[in-house]
Amino acid sequence: MNVKKLLFGLGTGIVAGAATVLFTTPQSGNELRLSIKERKDTSLDVKNEFQQRFQTIKDSIDTIKSEIKETVPSVVEDLKESVEDFQQQTASNQEKIQEHVAGLQQIATDITTEIETLQKSK
Repeated sequence: MNVKKLLFGLGTGIVAGAATVLFTTPQSGNELRLSIKERKDTSLDVKNEFQQRFQTIKDSIDTIKSEIKETVPSVVEDLKESVEDFQQQTASNQEKIQEHVAGLQQIATDITTEIETLQKSK
């Protein structure tokens, strides 16, 4: 949601509500001026509180952004190093596994050939 639209809608609602209440309530001139001043002060307090909260949120977001900018590159670098270490550590095992698979394939081929030979001799 767009913050400007939210604040505009909130401000418009406050002004419209205050105007409706002020002009539909039977009051004397002095009471009406006092009431308008009190509502204005209340509206300013609410506006200031919203501004403070939004500034706090903005500051928090800026802090998070800067922490991410500092942290993510080092995490990525650490992950790259971990992957490289893993690849180096498993390289010899991968070669051994490939050799064993090749040997098993040869055995399977030999067994198949022998079975075919036995079947032909029957």
